[in-house]
Amino acid sequence: MADEGQDRELTAWEETTGSAQRSVQRSTGYPAPSTELMPIGDDDASRRRFAKALAPCLTLTAPAGMGKVERRDWFAAAFMALRHLPADAIERGAQVAQRTADHPSKIVPAIIAATREDMAWRYRMAGRRHPVALPSPGGERCTPAEAAEILERFGLRRRIDESNGAARVESAGENGNG
Repeated sequence: MADEGQDRELTAWEETTGSAQRSVQRSTGYPAPSTELMPIGDDDASRRRFAKALAPCLTLTAPAGMGKVERRDWFAAAFMALRHLPADAIERGAQVAQRTADHPSKIVPAIIAATREDMAWRYRMAGRRHPVALPSPGGERCTPAEAAEILERFGLRRRIDESNGAARVESAGENGNG
């Protein structure tokens, strides 16, 4: 019975009710993925939970010269980078990072990579689109004509400040003009 649900597709009922999740937890010993989408909180208890999950990763990878101040700064930066994830996803990702990351700079990317599929599943189960990262700047840009069309579609206009030549976008009704 320990292999229940291991080598077969989940039924819609199992996927939505979580019975397959309980089966995964029983057979692997690891907690099954949840459907929680709420990002980790900014309160003290959440920050302690975050630190507890990532401290082993940092301990295993930190260089000898990384002092208390640098570690605190690293935790603050890691928290900012991972704050969009639920606490349980961070904990699961940290387990992977603990096994794979060999430098502090690789911990956060390892956690994000380890949770990507799980978070996509969670969004799918919630009936929401998974937020997709925007492409880096410097790729395709719209033409001035396309920009004008976008501004018009949203009821905006471009105004040039005569004093310094800077462009400003404002709603068509601002300043009594429109």
